[in-house]
Amino acid sequence: MLFRSAEPGQVLPLTGNFRSHGQVLEFVNAVFARLMRPEVGGVDYDEAARLQPGSPGTRPRVAPDGVPRVEIHVRLTQRRAAGAEGDPEAGEGDAEPDDATESEARLVGRRLIELKRDGLEVLMRKEGTRRPFEWRDAVVLLRSPGPRGGAFARVFGELGIPLATAPGPLFEQPEVRDLR
Repeated sequence: MLFRSAEPGQVLPLTGNFRSHGQVLEFVNAVFARLMRPEVGGVDYDEAARLQPGSPGTRPRVAPDGVPRVEIHVRLTQRRAAGAEGDPEAGEGDAEPDDATESEARLVGRRLIELKRDGLEVLMRKEGTRRPFEWRDAVVLLRSPGPRGGAFARVFGELGIPLATAPGPLFEQPEVRDLR
């Protein structure tokens, strides 16, 4: 959809989303409704601004087991001293690494291990059946992998999680170069 504005500064909500699953959109809408308020950033995230599924395959559905399909994990970036009060990791002998990227990779890797260990089931749409979660069902998207991809590969290797990373910058990948 093409939007043209005759007046500078006119708000044009781009609400149709054709890529994300409806449950992801519901999560994003819930977060944005709390964060985007006139008193916080001068923006009101009202019904007109809410993201809407743009195609039938993205329509929100309620999971039959009621388990949330979207999670958010917040990682504090300031390190606490070992043994600090309220530090759940203190004293476990498995301190987070100093490097922020490795810390993030370890958080993601541990969560993937939990999902596999706890028996997460993946819906096979064509067959209408479920099967146990496999490593190939997960993908980690990084804005610009570069050295971060190497850190994730290193940490995932330590945790026993297979990981394939694309070599080099995204815009240098053959598929992207061909499109450009």
